[in-house]
Amino acid sequence: MRNWMPITVSEGTFTSMNGTSHTYSLEDVEGIARNYHADAPAPIVIGHPSTDAPAYGWVDRLYVEKGILKAILKDVVTEFSDSVKNGRYRKISASLFPPHNHANPTPGKWYLKHVGFLGATAPAISGLAPVALAGFGEMVEITFDPQAVNSFSAVETELQELRREKLDMRIDKLVSAGRILPVFQSEIAEFCASQPGADTFSFAGGEPTTGSEWLLSYLERQPQIVSFGAMELDRAPEDKVPGYVPPEGYSVD
Repeated sequence: MRNWMPITVSEGTFTSMNGTSHTYSLEDVEGIARNYHADAPAPIVIGHPSTDAPAYGWVDRLYVEKGILKAILKDVVTEFSDSVKNGRYRKISASLFPPHNHANPTPGKWYLKHVGFLGATAPAISGLAPVALAGFGEMVEITFDPQAVNSFSAVETELQELRREKLDMRIDKLVSAGRILPVFQSEIAEFCASQPGADTFSFAGGEPTTGSEWLLSYLERQPQIVSFGAMELDRAPEDKVPGYVPPEGYSVD
């Protein structure tokens, strides 16, 4: 699952949770986006944990739009996404590595450490691997207003509608191509829509894929199983049609 979310770091002065003020220029904000890279991903967490904690998703990339830092999220756990949409988290707080911090992946520059959602207890989700967050020393934490969370919820709803529209169009093509029977169209659509987007698997030598994507790809590779047009049966040539031979002693008028 991918979503975008505003992390409203913009030029100006912000006061962190420990009372320390920091002033960011537009160049600083653009630098945070430019310096972010996939080798040191920032997890999505609940609160501001100081030790190992589960990641409920990851920041895929950062960009600046009209002076506002925004994040593209990926692999967001469905249960957590549902909790956000249901209003359980009213604030978002970003934690930044200061330029001088010894654990900063980009020494001398600001770097996003994690994005914390505040306001509710963590949903009970089994199987989430912890990420190491301890031992980083001084952090700068900036808490934002509920508008960022509301934007996350609205965009996630819009993305779900777009994903379902694309799914229905893809299955319509399978029906039109005669690769699945119309009677199974709605069942296949509901099955694919219910599959968790973050759960993937792969065959030997293949790229990781989701269950719904594998099923659709499998169906698209199948031969046509039904024809919706008129069917013409081949007829034997006239000269090869066997004639009728009457029994001996009889004739045919």
